[in-house]
Amino acid sequence: MKNTIIHIGYPKTASTWFQNNVFNNINTYSYVKREDVENLFIKPYGNNFNVSKTKKFLDDNYNKNLIISDERLLGGMYSGGYNGFATTIIVNRLKQVFPDAKIIIIIRNQVDAIASAYYHYIMYGGTYNVNNFLFPKHYYIVQKLGMFSFEFYNYYNLISMYKDMFTEVNVYLYEDFKADNKSFVKKLIDENKLELDFNKLDYNLQNSRYRKGLINFKKFVNLFTKQQLIYKYYLVNLPYVYNVSIKLFEKLNKFSIFGNYVNSKKLLKQKNIEYIKEYYKESNKKIKNYNY
Repeated sequence: MKNTIIHIGYPKTASTWFQNNVFNNINTYSYVKREDVENLFIKPYGNNFNVSKTKKFLDDNYNKNLIISDERLLGGMYSGGYNGFATTIIVNRLKQVFPDAKIIIIIRNQVDAIASAYYHYIMYGGTYNVNNFLFPKHYYIVQKLGMFSFEFYNYYNLISMYKDMFTEVNVYLYEDFKADNKSFVKKLIDENKLELDFNKLDYNLQNSRYRKGLINFKKFVNLFTKQQLIYKYYLVNLPYVYNVSIKLFEKLNKFSIFGNYVNSKKLLKQKNIEYIKEYYKESNKKIKNYNY
């Protein structure tokens, strides 16, 4: 029986960096391609999931212990895990295939996590203001299960669900990674009994939010493309606007004339920040007392 480690995110906690620097360089483990993770565990519709075929595919294509890392296993930050249904279905699929897997979860304070989610909503084509994003009111019935949900960031409930399913669940703080990424990685590797060539790691994190002067400009440009999201509106769909805008704003973001990089307070507004802190106050208290 192969040993398996599954890193499920959270989104916007340097998941891509870990995938490209850490998890794909672990000695004695095979890093499962994200394309395979998607096709095996995320895409299968409802009851179409086949445990035997999934196990056979992994045995045929990966001859070592397995490392899986994909924040989409939580069901999607824009969609709230489809009201938690996708989140629950996927964890059950993982349990059926890897009953003894070790789980890694990295969490981030909800204010910054939600601000980052809203920022990426804008970056990838969103047009609604922050209140309509956080508290959607105007939508089609078919979309009700595919929009932002505060419960997606209820870490206590998510961790408890995984703890009920798996024997070993290790939880880490993204803030610890930001404070000292080298020590964080060493702790993660040691606690999960992994082997890693630390000389292969590139600790440069280059993800920066747009500058303040570009945020509303990007939302305006997004009015002229129907990509990339469902929950938005647009005036007209002009070819290539989405792809060109991504490259254009990446270049414009280098110029300080557009101001400082936008922070969480600027993105969310103080009233929403207070709401977020109050929403998670009790569940976060439980996390502090949780024995991981």
